[in-house]
Amino acid sequence: MVLPKPYGKDHGIELVPVIEGALFEGLTPVMVVPDDTTPMVAPERVVLAWNGSAECLRAVRASLPVLAAAKTVHVVLVDPPGGPAAMTTDGLLARYLARHAIKVEVDVLAKRGRRVSDILLSHGREVGA
Repeated sequence: MVLPKPYGKDHGIELVPVIEGALFEGLTPVMVVPDDTTPMVAPERVVLAWNGSAECLRAVRASLPVLAAAKTVHVVLVDPPGGPAAMTTDGLLARYLARHAIKVEVDVLAKRGRRVSDILLSHGREVGA
């Protein structure tokens, strides 16, 4: 499912529950696309937000065809509880993806008072996703 980002100029409050419903109840991968971007069927780089939850793992499994088509998948952790050392599942996820011949880079980012959605969008631009 491809959806626009829920915040910003010309975005109404009605987009927030649509995106949340798709993310948490849709049982399908969701690609949130910034306004100034055209979505691609097989992107070269993918930013995958990871918090170690069952929902994230379900989304990763459902997204394997898209992830496998990408040249690089950036697994992003934002302020993991206990710091990066405490988040052992990122290593397991990287190995799981590598078993599917997916090139993975794990990126740990600090929140610093920003919204996680803004951090992910910014990082996506930085890595060319």
